[in-house]
Amino acid sequence: MVQQHDSDENLLPPMKRRERRGRQATRRSGSLIGVMRELGSRKSRVRALASYEDPDTKSTLLTEILSLPFTLMAMQLPYSSSSFVSNDFTYDVFISFRGTDTQFGFTGNLYKALSDKGINTFIDDKELKKGDEITPSLLKSIEESRIAIIVFSKEYASSLFCLDELVHIIHCSNEKGSKVIPVFYGTEPSHVRKLNDSYGEALAKHEDQFQNSKENMEWLLKWKKALNQAANLSGHHFNLGNEYERDFIEKIVTDVSYKINHVPLHVADYLVGLKSRISEVNSLLDLGSTDGVCIIGILGTEGMGKTKLAQAIYNLISNQFECLCFLHNVRENSVKHGLEYLQEQILSKSIGFETKFGHVNEGIPVLIGQAGWLGRGSRVIITTRDKQLLSSHGIKFFYEAYGLNKEQALELLRTKAFKSKKNDSSYDYILNRAVKYASGLPLALEVVGSNLFGKSIAECESLLDKYDRIPHEDIQKILKVSYDALDEEQQSVFLDIACFFKERRKEFVQEVLHDHYGYCIKSHIGVLVDKSLIKISFYGGVTLHDLIEDMGIEIVRQESRNKPGERSRLWCHDDIVHVLQKNIVTMTLLFLHLITYDNLKTLVIKSGQFSKSPMYIPSTLRVLIWERYSLKSLSSSIFSEKFNYMKVLTLNHCHYLTHIPDVSGLSNFEKFSFKKLISNVDHVLLNQSNLSDECLPILLKWCANVKLLYLSGNNFKILPECLSVCHLLRILNLDECKALEEIRGIPPNLNYLSAMECDSLSSSSRRRLLSQKLHEAGCTDIRFPTRTEEIPDWFEHQSRGHGTISFWFRKKIPSITSILLCPGTGQISEVDLFVNGDECYDSNYLWCGSNFMASPDSEHAFLFDLKLEEQIDLQYEVDLAEWTHVELKLTIEDDYSDTEENDISEDEKINILRSAPMGIHVLKEKSNTEEDVIFTNPYNRKRKLDEYLNASLSQFESPLKKQRLVGVGVLEIEIFQQQHLEALLSGMRNMVLTETK
Repeated sequence: MVQQHDSDENLLPPMKRRERRGRQATRRSGSLIGVMRELGSRKSRVRALASYEDPDTKSTLLTEILSLPFTLMAMQLPYSSSSFVSNDFTYDVFISFRGTDTQFGFTGNLYKALSDKGINTFIDDKELKKGDEITPSLLKSIEESRIAIIVFSKEYASSLFCLDELVHIIHCSNEKGSKVIPVFYGTEPSHVRKLNDSYGEALAKHEDQFQNSKENMEWLLKWKKALNQAANLSGHHFNLGNEYERDFIEKIVTDVSYKINHVPLHVADYLVGLKSRISEVNSLLDLGSTDGVCIIGILGTEGMGKTKLAQAIYNLISNQFECLCFLHNVRENSVKHGLEYLQEQILSKSIGFETKFGHVNEGIPVLIGQAGWLGRGSRVIITTRDKQLLSSHGIKFFYEAYGLNKEQALELLRTKAFKSKKNDSSYDYILNRAVKYASGLPLALEVVGSNLFGKSIAECESLLDKYDRIPHEDIQKILKVSYDALDEEQQSVFLDIACFFKERRKEFVQEVLHDHYGYCIKSHIGVLVDKSLIKISFYGGVTLHDLIEDMGIEIVRQESRNKPGERSRLWCHDDIVHVLQKNIVTMTLLFLHLITYDNLKTLVIKSGQFSKSPMYIPSTLRVLIWERYSLKSLSSSIFSEKFNYMKVLTLNHCHYLTHIPDVSGLSNFEKFSFKKLISNVDHVLLNQSNLSDECLPILLKWCANVKLLYLSGNNFKILPECLSVCHLLRILNLDECKALEEIRGIPPNLNYLSAMECDSLSSSSRRRLLSQKLHEAGCTDIRFPTRTEEIPDWFEHQSRGHGTISFWFRKKIPSITSILLCPGTGQISEVDLFVNGDECYDSNYLWCGSNFMASPDSEHAFLFDLKLEEQIDLQYEVDLAEWTHVELKLTIEDDYSDTEENDISEDEKINILRSAPMGIHVLKEKSNTEEDVIFTNPYNRKRKLDEYLNASLSQFESPLKKQRLVGVGVLEIEIFQQQHLEALLSGMRNMVLTETK
């Protein structure tokens, strides 16, 4: 922390200041009235402070001292020290003054007092000031002086020589870090700062003289800027009549002695890349302002050069402040000695007050964060790796330290490895490799460069090979500090990221680890960012420095150096193959957490090449992420019901995968991803996968060439039109999609569609499924729930009665589609096929292709292709020259109960069969003629009469339809035929009579 004292209020004469401080102390503590009046200089107040034992009195007085003018502090939180300011000075002090004003009075007395104290002081009172131009010798004297005292007298600004001298003094202060002490003698600081009174008049005269000279006008601006900057520095103000001149001079001499004894911090032997960084930090410090206290942070991971940067800035700006303090190793010292020790160090280093505090409350109120105990103009710089530390103390402004670029890294590496800025070109490869390894981290560059010093090329290569395998111990130790400060859960998440998730999107990392651990890890990610262990890139990726990544990997490697299977994580290809082949895994997460193979929770495989699908994976698996899987399918045993912990399955970029597994048996399954599968995927099983209307179109887009699509048990309401583009889709299963209302898209080559128990289907969708157009397009196997629908007219032959329907064919085996409107009794179990009285085995059409037991509890329609040609070719030899009888029979399950009293009676069976109408449709283009398929027995004794009657019917209009016969049992048919015959004969008699007339 640094404190400046530049305002008129702070520069009151000592007597006025003592009175004001006394009044302030009275308001805070009545016991301090006499104390504050007795104290004169800061040193005397410090001595008086030591005489008080009361903690409250001491604390209040201490606050007063820290608020006094000319108090300055600089505090850092570093780790190590390493000079930005040169110590090679010829003079201790250079005095700049206006000779005619003070040479033989105040300035001469000041020079003598400084010399009497042994302070080597330069004063130009003889030969150097000749004319108005400053000489090179005088410029050199300024440059070789540690401290410049500027005596601002009434006529100082009237001298061009003095103004040029001032400009050079300020320049040296900015560039070399030399200290500047302004002394205001016979003038007010505000006159100098604001260019009032004699200073304003002098500058106005100079401006009148320089109006015709652009160069001189530029100098005029430099003078004004230098006057303002110097007047804003902490200095000494003398007002005649308020104090003795000798006391005033003594204070200046004391101040100079203190500053001379302050030794600049050693920054580094080789300074690389600091200049631009210093400029950025100085802009945050806003040194030109004296309003309030400025506290900033320097943030960055270990080894990034935060401490060296703070030390360089400390050396550069310390001349602008009265009191200085640089605290090293704050974290270690606070843990080892307590905060009381740090408070004692601040007081000792800043104001020279030596004390011991029995409790932290006896010292300064806080170490950082609250600026109320610091004087206006103070500056505090905190170096830390923890962003949260800054935020929690209300520190809004910070500079984030970044690594060296390649050119800077090479320069630093050369200075360490070759002690020069140049190197033998044969080592260029070694240097470039070392720079890549260090990834811009200054600590690593220094360590590696020092270890490369004096080694041959072969030795350098061997050393770098070792670093690739095992990080350098010194680097590992420093980088591990932040890791050690994490709690157990945070450490585990960090190791996951270091081993597996570098450059992966933050959302992906959070999702996978949430599923793995079973709880949200967003806060853990935030802590890792705050601790500078990881960063979130502009595009949302999780990144970390290469050496921090190596540090995490090395931590896991140290768990078992020689037995990879006993480590908590595996990431190396050879280690994984070795562990899996030997079956010696002790993991909870392969590619993530691993503890025992039988307790495997998360498996992540990227680009793994396998000759066959793994046959066994522990059922404890929660997350399976397998990218670029090289086979066509995964073993179905992996997704059996025993995997009741499985939540996430990701099969992205699996270009060879043709079968997406059925995950319907996974009771806790939540997320399934198979992005960017190419067109060879033909089997997709996503039963009970919680698919919505939003994700279904995306799925169909990914699987445009799918042949088999199982979507049963999902939540979508609409089967979208885009399904029509799936030209290769043959089988579509929508069973138990309870919310499905609309079927808007049906693929053109679909053969099988099952929508069992889709009870929300709209009437328009049900009509569409019953359309002849859909059937004749090739979709010959359809099942869905019905309401009031009846068998469509395009089914030529219909039967309602005894649970049977039949037909005869000859010459060619026809293509026949049958329909069954099944009642919701749950008791019709089979539809069996008989050919010439013999049953065709494996012909249960209610099972057709779906592996779904069809005996629904609600009314359903079943349309199915009899596939006669396949059935007959497999089991029978038929004579196509003769009529072949084909019959379908319904089977009622009557033995579902163990007790006879629950068996179904014959009357109940008849009622069930009567409520299950059936129909048959002949696909005409695949039959020879209409006469080759008939629905009455061609061998019946009344066949000739029937033929005659049918021929006669073609000549008359009849209420009966020629192509539609309704079978209602043999007895009913005979009665019907008899009635029909009588009506026909009556019609014929009427016709004959009419013609006769």
